[in-house]
Amino acid sequence: MKNENKFKNKIMEHINANLKELYNSKYDGIEKMRAFAREKDIYGPQLMSCHDDLYDSEKTKYKILFIGKEAGIYPDREIKTNINEILKCYVDFNMGKPLNKKPSKRHTPFWKAVFSLNGALNPELSNEPCFLWSNVTKYSDDEKPIPDSIYAEYEKAIKENLNILSDEINIAKPDVIVFLSGPDGYDEKIKIQFDGEIQFDQVQDDIPVREFARLIHKDLPEHTYRTYHPGAHSNESMKEKASVGYIDLIGLCVKGNYKPNLISNFKTQVREIATELGLILTWGKEPWGLAESEFYFTKPEWKYTSIGFGFDKSWAKDFFYGICRKENDVVFSSKYQTEILNCLGEGDGSNPKWPWWKYHEHKNWNAQTFIEIADGITLKEKIKQIVLIILKNLEEFELEL
Repeated sequence: MKNENKFKNKIMEHINANLKELYNSKYDGIEKMRAFAREKDIYGPQLMSCHDDLYDSEKTKYKILFIGKEAGIYPDREIKTNINEILKCYVDFNMGKPLNKKPSKRHTPFWKAVFSLNGALNPELSNEPCFLWSNVTKYSDDEKPIPDSIYAEYEKAIKENLNILSDEINIAKPDVIVFLSGPDGYDEKIKIQFDGEIQFDQVQDDIPVREFARLIHKDLPEHTYRTYHPGAHSNESMKEKASVGYIDLIGLCVKGNYKPNLISNFKTQVREIATELGLILTWGKEPWGLAESEFYFTKPEWKYTSIGFGFDKSWAKDFFYGICRKENDVVFSSKYQTEILNCLGEGDGSNPKWPWWKYHEHKNWNAQTFIEIADGITLKEKIKQIVLIILKNLEEFELEL
C-alpha cells in the first residue's frame, strides 16, 4: 500500500508539474492579459492545481472536473502574473473553504451541488476536495460576468493569449466533467474554447438540451455534461432541479444506472397500473419536471374524489400521495375530512384540499426515484401496492362529498 500511495503521489506531482509547465508556457499571454485586465478593471486568471494526493488517490473512483461560470478566488483583487502566486490563490481557496479563515462558501448552492455529486461518485471522499474546479471564464468582474460592453474585446484577447481549457483537460484527464454554467451565453463561450466543434446532445427526450445536455468533443471524456448553475436561475423550480435533480442524474449516468426517457417510461408504468386495476387515470399539471406534477386514479362511480399522487417542489423530490379532488383547489367539508381520517388512519398531514396524505417511504429520494423507474418494476409496484391498500381500506366508504 505504501508503494501504491507513493505511485499515486507521483501521478499527482506529474499532473501539477504538467499544469505548471502549461501555465509557464503561457506566461507572455498571462502578462498581456494582466494589462488588459487592469485597463478593463476585471480580475483573474483562475488556474488549477491538484490538492495533495486526493485527485487520483486509491479512494478516488472518479476524477471529476467541475466548471462554473466566472473566476472568483481573488479576495485581494490583485491581478497577478506570477504563476506560483496564482496557483497559491487556487489552493488557499480550498474549494470554497479558504485556508486563510475567510468565510466558507460550501453552504452555497454551487458548492453543495459539487460536494453532493462528488459524494455520490467518490463516497469514501465525500467531504474532501478530491476534484478539480475551474470556470468557463477565467476572469471576472468582481465575481460577476465580464460586461457586455467589453466582452468582444475580452474574447479576442483570451483567444490570442490564454485559450487553454482543452489543454488543462488533456493534462488532468478527468473521468467526468460537469459544466455548471447554464446555456444562456455560456454555451457559446464553451464552444469558443473547443474551436466551435463541440456538440450538445439531448440526454433524454423529456428534458430540453438547454436544461441538461451531454457535451461531445474529441478532447472531452464520455461523461461530460452541462446543466444550470445551482442557485443562479430566477425560477425556484429550476434552481431545485439544477442543484438536486440533474446532479443526481449525472451521478446515475456515470455509474451506468441511468436509462433514457425516464419520465416517459414512468408515465407508461402509471398507465399500466390504471389498466391492471381498472381505474381511470388523469394527469395533473404539465409539463413534467416542473413543480407539483401530479396524477390521479379514480373509478367511474367516484364522482368527486381521487387517489392522488404528486411530486412536490420538483421532479423526483418529496413524492406524496393521498385523497384529493380531481378539480384540485376544492375544499372538502369538515365532516368528509373526519370520515376519511377515521377510515384511513393517521396520515402525515391534512388540509381541506388533501384531507389525508402521506409521504412515500423515500422523502427527498431523488436518485433512488430514477433507479426504481429505470428497472421498470420497483416504483410501479410500490405505487400499485399503495393504491391497492387505499382501495381496500375504502371498500366500505362512499367516495363522494
